[in-house]
Amino acid sequence: MKLAVITDSSAYLNAETLQREDLFVLDIPVNIDGEEYVEGINLTAEEFYQKMAQASELPKTSQPSIAKLDEILTWLKEQGYTHVLGAFSYLLEFQVFLPKISSI
Repeated sequence: MKLAVITDSSAYLNAETLQREDLFVLDIPVNIDGEEYVEGINLTAEEFYQKMAQASELPKTSQPSIAKLDEILTWLKEQGYTHVLGAFSYLLEFQVFLPKISSI
């Protein structure tokens, strides 16, 4: 059995865990005043709160990229992974991929 874990950036995992080669994290975009950010890539937690305080409206999030999930699942299958554990904050949106995950 070869197991991969896929989650989204709302999991807030520590740096050591994020280095695991069998862990894949889908980014959750955050939109603040028309600008798109991804926490940990182009937005720190401190910057988020600063921008939120200055914003004209509350920040908005959207689901992680389904295309990126599809890309990861395809790659996992090519790499010989036999099982995938998914832990998502946006689980309902990913139900469409359950047949694909089960085919891995």
